[in-house]
Amino acid sequence: MTHVFFEAEFEKFTFNFSSAEKTGFQTLIEDLAKAPQPEDALANGVLSPPKDDDKKIAIEAHELDLDFDHNFPRPDTPELAPANISPSPVRYPETLCTIIQICEIEGKGLGIVAAKDIPQGTFLLVETPIFVLLKSQTDAAIEATVDALSPENKEKFFSLSAYMSEEGESLKCRIMDCNAFSIMDETTSGVFETASRINHSCVPNSQYGWRDSIGRLVVWNRFKLLEGEEVTIDYGHRKNSLWSNYGFECTCGRCTDGESEDEK
Repeated sequence: MTHVFFEAEFEKFTFNFSSAEKTGFQTLIEDLAKAPQPEDALANGVLSPPKDDDKKIAIEAHELDLDFDHNFPRPDTPELAPANISPSPVRYPETLCTIIQICEIEGKGLGIVAAKDIPQGTFLLVETPIFVLLKSQTDAAIEATVDALSPENKEKFFSLSAYMSEEGESLKCRIMDCNAFSIMDETTSGVFETASRINHSCVPNSQYGWRDSIGRLVVWNRFKLLEGEEVTIDYGHRKNSLWSNYGFECTCGRCTDGESEDEK
């Protein structure tokens, strides 16, 4: 089975904060660090997101002034969590309907757009997965994991799109294939309620990475976003692979300006 969404490795940020901004950012990170963390345990090969007792933590998104290095080293491998897969995903900060929105994108289905003008380097989304599985797990394990989800999380999982390339394929496995992020030092795959809806561009305006210290996927914008502009990330596939894996052709500027396949 092909796992998608290669992890954007991230570190080596150059932070250009004033004293007040740095204090605010440090406060954010301290708050995130206090969130419940995965325990050092593994059962039946199924991993779970950290529990937050179904509480949604709402704060304003902190704006960061970042100089980005595209060759970030991979973060350390996190501890593994036990096989309790029912907690609801948590977004932190709670940005939906405040700075980003899920909406229909012409020719793409659902996607994420900026709800207002967003300065460069803003946290767009910080989210725990619906569930996490080791990449070595079989299709049968994926099926069993989805079957064991709570009704709420099962509804979220089946709301995600999937490209069925062959007759008789498992819908559950294809949703996993088409929506999973590589996380935890690329040893596991996680499916997310909101982040999995972000569409691809070969010249993305946003970037993402798994943060071991908080057990969450973080998405931030590399450039200023205008209200209504779609949030995009790079899936890490060459153009012809996008069609075979996801059933779409990339229509970003890079792919429509006549570049050869070797340049992509």
